Amino acid sequence: DNCEHVIGAAATLADALLKGAPLLHVLATSREPLRITSEQLLRLPALELPPADAVPDAAAARHFAAVQLFCERCAAVDEAFVLADADVPVVVDICRRLDGIPLALELAAGRIGHFGLHELRRQLDDRFRLLTRGARNMPLRHQTLRATLDWSYGLLDAQERQVLQALSVFKSRFRLESASAVAGCDVFDTLADLAAKSLVSIEFCRQHVYYRLLETTRAYAGAQLSASGGAGAVLLRHARHCLGLAGRIAADWERMAPAHWSARYGRHVDDLRAAIDWAFGEDGDVALGVALTLGAQTLFYQLSLMDEYRVRVERALECMHRQALEDPVSEMQLHASLAHLLLHTQGVTGTMLRSFQCGYALAMRTDDASRRFEAICGMWICSLKMADFQGADNYVEQLAVLCAARDDTAMRLVLARMRSAGAYLRGRYAQSAALARMVLAHPEGAGQLGFNNALLADHQVCLRGTLARCLWMQGRPDDALALA
Repeated sequence: DNCEHVIGAAATLADALLKGAPLLHVLATSREPLRITSEQLLRLPALELPPADAVPDAAAARHFAAVQLFCERCAAVDEAFVLADADVPVVVDICRRLDGIPLALELAAGRIGHFGLHELRRQLDDRFRLLTRGARNMPLRHQTLRATLDWSYGLLDAQERQVLQALSVFKSRFRLESASAVAGCDVFDTLADLAAKSLVSIEFCRQHVYYRLLETTRAYAGAQLSASGGAGAVLLRHARHCLGLAGRIAADWERMAPAHWSARYGRHVDDLRAAIDWAFGEDGDVALGVALTLGAQTLFYQLSLMDEYRVRVERALECMHRQALEDPVSEMQLHASLAHLLLHTQGVTGTMLRSFQCGYALAMRTDDASRRFEAICGMWICSLKMADFQGADNYVEQLAVLCAARDDTAMRLVLARMRSAGAYLRGRYAQSAALARMVLAHPEGAGQLGFNNALLADHQVCLRGTLARCLWMQGRPDDALALA
């Protein structure tokens, strides 16, 4: 039982016994296989947890092994303990944060009399201080959570320890190439060894293989990384890797089905959050943080994290100014993003107007036609929202001059779309409808045209909405309703 610390000798002994007595059966428990012929493995997973998207009632929750064990141990410590429906989310969160590990659940339940459920959950942030005082008749490695992990960690070689520490920076599951990028070396064999030793979990999703550290293992390995003095280099590699990942996420949005894209990339938001937080931290890299913030735009928008992303954009601008970082293009993009975020989350405000104006001023100092195009579109939207139709017309004319100098079909379609919207708002319904029909009929009219594609306004929907309102105002309610 528990022969991983003498795995080589155990394998030699089992092999000799089986060869000398063919009818013999040997049962061995270990964190890794013996790796001898005729060995059959039965992997013991963590105890079953309720699905992440479900909150069962007390009766249903007890059907899941992790909840059942936790509640049984709580009742053994406190005879008055009864799982009420209102406490189920707290208990499920405790079980999930402890990864369904039986020892961790038992140790946590043992402290229920000191803290109660809600305080126990809050104390889990320092789980290695909390989860102690196991049964005195158990081996020392089973009396505290730290001792259990010390036992496993002590059996690793130097390379395995280094890689495990590096993997602790991932906040979600990761691929092999990501692990190598963050560890700074080829981890093919080491990752397989860590998985064999039950320190890394393997998940299969379609044709891809993903790896993951249990939250408890991640916390322990992260503490070891901090103590090693090498955290800075690892976190820098992680941030740079996340920057490349953000670029792929944005590019793949243009070519992948939304459901497939979300399933594949939605989980990366926690890693991007961590990378951005580190970059703007005391030992970080502000320029890298700015690039990460801009690169993460598509993912944050698609997860509808608009308010959070607005705060992150504001922080990026603040750090740029505090560090006197000269990067007009990035500053312009941040102001443009902030302006649209403020518009969509807070409406028309003075801060929104200033952000549009700052982005516009920076863009007009460049020779980049696409940046000027985006800035003009932004100011046009701002003018419309403020009912400044004359100002909006001025920006339309600026865009017309820009389009005249370029043979760009997409720009011309955007210009027509803007003129259609402007004509509608001025009550020129026939003109607006004609322009909307022209864009809708164009082969490229359904594309993501115009400023800030990450906002993902469906321009077919926008134009059909404008056209439907025009038909309504022209006295054709049946046609308007059919189009709507």
